[in-house]
Amino acid sequence: MKCIHKIIMTGTPLQNNLMEFHTLMGICKPLLLGDADSFHQKFALPINRGKHRDADPDYKKESTQLASVSTFLILILY
Repeated sequence: MKCIHKIIMTGTPLQNNLMEFHTLMGICKPLLLGDADSFHQKFALPINRGKHRDADPDYKKESTQLASVSTFLILILY
């Protein structure tokens, strides 16, 4: 879609499903987060793995770091 500005609005996918987040970001800035498979491997799996209550402390740390990095990159690139 060619236009000067793109806006996406959503209720909860940003909180509930990282792959939905990837799809929404792809509408505004295609490939900003890489293709779906690489995003799933590099971000979604590690972030989700560390969110479990009984997750290994290393997984929790990695999850928090990746979530922070991805948020920072999105803010910087926009």
